[in-house]
Amino acid sequence: MGYSSASLKVSDDTVYVLNGAGTGNAIVKFSLNGDYIGKIPGWYNWPMEIVVGPRNQVFLSAFGAMGDNNLLRPGLVLYNSSEEYFHGFHQNETGLGRPYGIHIVDNNGPSSRIAVCDWINNMTRILQVDWDSGMVSTLPEPIIYTPYPFSLVVDKEKVLIASTVCCEEFHEPLNKISLYGLDGVLIAEVQILPTGESFIDPHTVAVDPAGNYLVVDGVLNKTMLFNPELEYLGLVPGIVSPNSITFYKDEMFTLVMENSENPEYFVKVYKYGY
Repeated sequence: MGYSSASLKVSDDTVYVLNGAGTGNAIVKFSLNGDYIGKIPGWYNWPMEIVVGPRNQVFLSAFGAMGDNNLLRPGLVLYNSSEEYFHGFHQNETGLGRPYGIHIVDNNGPSSRIAVCDWINNMTRILQVDWDSGMVSTLPEPIIYTPYPFSLVVDKEKVLIASTVCCEEFHEPLNKISLYGLDGVLIAEVQILPTGESFIDPHTVAVDPAGNYLVVDGVLNKTMLFNPELEYLGLVPGIVSPNSITFYKDEMFTLVMENSENPEYFVKVYKYGY
């Protein structure tokens, strides 16, 4: 968990890859053509998810986030516009016990709302991030209660949350995807697929330019496509189980591992249409 290349995002024609200790423990930057640009030091261990805000400031979640107290705890790390460590945030600052998936809801000048999965507390919360001052606050509402939220994606006032937990038998029905409005109202959820299979490890979610949802299950080794109402459409051809998916300028960027015995990680880019 989080020891490998964990996540990627694309901003301002730059690809950001969040690497764990096994792959360099840094945020590595590439051009859209794959040329190496540089790296940002990793003030974390076991990273989970990354977003890139205004002025290309990095904000990430990690199982070991460096706090302003120089301690590593589950939390969040914010970088400044010079790509230097700005602040770290643990549970005593945010109330979030174990932040995993994060996604920007919207931007308003130097401020953004960011949705965060709090896996250990079975809820998803909204943070207000001031990129200039480095101040982060947890908004009182809405609070979306779901079991073990692991990853999420926000699109058009809706948030898709993937819940993942193991390994007891009573955990099995908790592995699912749930679609909520940003007001916290449940719209739809899926645990059993039309194929007869059930979700086992839905660990990655994304939304395409048409508003369809992509969901990766690491045990089923499938990437599935759902429409904006969370109706199953089928498999995404040629895409098995990437660690991360994001869309930029009508292209699909995936972060994939190959050769499990001696893992190597690649960013693979696809033309995408629906």
